[in-house]
Amino acid sequence: MRWDQLSHPIFGMFQERFKRGAFAASLVNPDVYASWQHDAREILGRTPGTLLVTEDDIGLRYEITPPSWAEKYVETIERGDVRGSSFIFRPTKEEWDETNADMPIRSVIEAELFEVSR
Repeated sequence: MRWDQLSHPIFGMFQERFKRGAFAASLVNPDVYASWQHDAREILGRTPGTLLVTEDDIGLRYEITPPSWAEKYVETIERGDVRGSSFIFRPTKEEWDETNADMPIRSVIEAELFEVSR
C-alpha cells in the first residue's frame, strides 16, 4: 500500500487512500498476522517473530519468514504469478471528500492493522 494513492473503487461505492503514518500507532506493539488469501488456516507469519511490518516513505511494508510448508506459495510469488497484496484494518480516524457524489474518497488518517495477506 502506497501513501496517498487512490484505490480502485471499492464495491463501486467509494475510493480510499491512506495518509502517511496511518499505521504508526498500531505498529508500536503490533499483533498482526500474515495469511495466504485471508485464510486464517494458512498463517504465514505473525509479529513479532516471523512477520515484520513497518512504514517507510513509500507506504506500508511487510516481510514474512514463511514456514516450510508454504514453499508452493513462495514459488508462485517469486515467479511473478501472484501480484499485489491485501490487508485488514479498522480506521480509527478518517476524512471523507464527497465533492464527487458518484465516487466519494475516504482518507484514512489513522488505522489499526490486523492482517496482511498475499
